[in-house]
Amino acid sequence: MTCLLRRFYAVRLTAAFAACMASQATAATLMIDGIEFVDGEAAFADGLVELSFGTPAPTSTNFLDGTSTLGVPDYPGGSNGTGSVSLGNGGFIILKFTDNVLTTSGTDSDDLFVFEVGPSVERTAVEIGTAAGTFYSVGDVAGSLSSIDIDAFDLGGNTEFTFVKLTDSFFTGEAGGTVGADIDAVGAISSRLVTDDPDDDQDDNGINPVPLPATGILLIAGLAG
Repeated sequence: MTCLLRRFYAVRLTAAFAACMASQATAATLMIDGIEFVDGEAAFADGLVELSFGTPAPTSTNFLDGTSTLGVPDYPGGSNGTGSVSLGNGGFIILKFTDNVLTTSGTDSDDLFVFEVGPSVERTAVEIGTAAGTFYSVGDVAGSLSSIDIDAFDLGGNTEFTFVKLTDSFFTGEAGGTVGADIDAVGAISSRLVTDDPDDDQDDNGINPVPLPATGILLIAGLAG
């Protein structure tokens, strides 16, 4: 192989190697309200499955968009702000994790965090669902008590969950612009990225791959030499 060709392939491989490494990089850990989310932005529910307003329903147009609950918490505060949805009395919302799953931790530490906003402390019933759509109750959250240790509940032997259902359970019967629980975001403290292998580091053929950094660097160095 000529020197020119070697340099050409070295440049191409260097670019491919950098792109591959970037795709394998893990999400940067986020610290929000003192809670650590090891999978970063990927730890938050990012799919809206269903939204059903209760009766009476909220009337403020700023708090009727269910997609405002997706991703990291972003409610700026104030009655004119957007970034959360009000459920109305007895209303519910079902959210989905698409690039990660909520997992048990095997400990008594908290696994799930619900970001509820607004001036009122409104109790919200929480259920988590498997990919097959089986839901399990994991208690309530209200105000500052927004985190849940899902290991403390009977989950039917399941350890990974795709859905979270939040139901307003603070029945006041009063109408208002933001009546019902006001949901900003839902984050998985205990989380697994869907690209992760939960069992081992083997590929689909049962072979343990050589770490990419070592093989990539050796190949590039050889071609460039």
